[in-house]
Amino acid sequence: DRAAAVGRAAGRAADRLEEGEADNEVYRAWREMTARLDIENPETTTPREFQQASVDAGMAPDDVRELTRLFERVRYGGESATTDREERAVQVLRRIESTYGEEP
Repeated sequence: DRAAAVGRAAGRAADRLEEGEADNEVYRAWREMTARLDIENPETTTPREFQQASVDAGMAPDDVRELTRLFERVRYGGESATTDREERAVQVLRRIESTYGEEP
């Protein structure tokens, strides 16, 4: 199911964040997770539309909103991917992974 696929992707993204493998961890984590959603035109889809698709896929709205806010601040708000933002992104991704990422 879509929520489980997104949960597994969240776990992989969180692993990369914790291992320091990305130069903009918040953005890369967001991109990996949203790539698992069934979006017809992802290139023209807004973060809020991705947020709604994530909720529609069954993910917890609070987690999705928090990750969306982090992404928007770093990607569009001119804020940097600070250690605090990266840690918060990892926490959200781990919550998503533990809730939705269980292997069948």
